Amino acid sequence: MVFRSALVSVAYSVGILSGVNEGFLYDNFNATTGLILLGDAATTSCIAAKELSYSRRYGANDDFASIRPVQHHQVDAVVFEAINTEFASNHEHIGSKNAIVGHRSEYGSVPATVCPMRLRLTGSKPHQLSSVWHAEPVPIFQGFETGFRFQITDQSKRCTKARSKRNDVYLYESCFVHGGDGFAFVLHGNDHESSTLHHRPQSITSRQAYMGFEGIENSIAVEFDTWYNPEFSDMFYDHVTIYSKGLEANSMLEDARLSSSVLHTLGDGLIHSVKIQYHPEVKLEYLPFMSASSTGTAFIKDYSEKRRIGTLAVFVDNGFERDTPLIAIPINLATALKLPKDVAYLGFTSSTGKAWQKHDILDWYYCSKVMTLPRI
Repeated sequence: MVFRSALVSVAYSVGILSGVNEGFLYDNFNATTGLILLGDAATTSCIAAKELSYSRRYGANDDFASIRPVQHHQVDAVVFEAINTEFASNHEHIGSKNAIVGHRSEYGSVPATVCPMRLRLTGSKPHQLSSVWHAEPVPIFQGFETGFRFQITDQSKRCTKARSKRNDVYLYESCFVHGGDGFAFVLHGNDHESSTLHHRPQSITSRQAYMGFEGIENSIAVEFDTWYNPEFSDMFYDHVTIYSKGLEANSMLEDARLSSSVLHTLGDGLIHSVKIQYHPEVKLEYLPFMSASSTGTAFIKDYSEKRRIGTLAVFVDNGFERDTPLIAIPINLATALKLPKDVAYLGFTSSTGKAWQKHDILDWYYCSKVMTLPRI
């Protein structure tokens, strides 16, 4: 209840509940009025509770998945591979016995008791894809602030066993726990509005959908990535990055990257806090934290008297107290996005592939005015 009280006081301080400023507040998701859930998005109270089961999406992603073991033949060995959902109680055994590169040493399981209702973007299942949007577009060009908490749990474990073809002796066994893919906070002016869902691959068992924001035109995404994609010149560890191609379809390729990728632990099973601000002016105090790219320079220009270069800043965890953004970029959103009525849809996207994990959003607020807020 401490967090709930703090969030409500924040809402009053910025005028959300009093009606002074335009905004919304979900201190949990027991009520989802005003939200559009698409794809595999669902709500959950962590464990099944019949009295809360009033929606077909409730509890839809509470299950734990596994993939049937497969067998590969090499020149002198037969290799067996199995993927299932790992539980945190077993991680010490893996780490000390047979962990390989890529194993996550810290991860957690979903709470074992009833929790306040949360959004579950994906469950512990392969090849999931989701988006959640606020049903009504909101103003962004004159500045805004949004904040939320998230938790990533119940990740997949991949184990391989190799057996000699000659004498039926096991050669080695290796395992690693590491879930994918991550999630993104997205602003967009796409023609599909609150029905926007990135198209699934032609085969749902093929490559994952790149966190769900790739392919959304006229969008900007703040990506919270837990999976290493070398084809994208990706960071090996958890990281946060900002992506946009303006009016073109967004992607995770380097030519859509507006910021440098900054390392930050995301998938350790703990609850993390995020605050995203857009200031309609350059915030000189954030210059030490700013980065830019060749793609982003196209959006660093004045558009009109009331559409000048601004600052997009992303704060994570202890950056709240220190007023130190993890990432900040100079950008004029009016040059990056085409919004005829100066309003954008905002929400979350996520996906999993052959590696999976639960991506949960615990609470969320938005305000059309940026203020210095206490850490949530």
